[in-house]
Amino acid sequence: PLPVLVFAMSPSCPSCSMVAPHVDAFAKESKGKVRVGRLNIQVNPQLASRFNIMSVPYLLIFDRGELMEELPGGVDKHQLMTKMARYLY
Repeated sequence: PLPVLVFAMSPSCPSCSMVAPHVDAFAKESKGKVRVGRLNIQVNPQLASRFNIMSVPYLLIFDRGELMEELPGGVDKHQLMTKMARYLY
């Protein structure tokens, strides 16, 4: 029933390391309103392929089980909150 934000990342990606704190802060502030998860593309290459993730960091937004938006590249917490606002009820 909650919207889902998936943070596709790789432990060896410097940009992912820069985006991770923003995603973590958003997850903490949005607890109970949004589910936030990480997808390590090195461990789950099949899932990354399923969503055509060619580079990381990459964000996927799902609402009611449907993929609504894809955000390639890094975003800060404010941009993330702005993007997710329309899915918070």
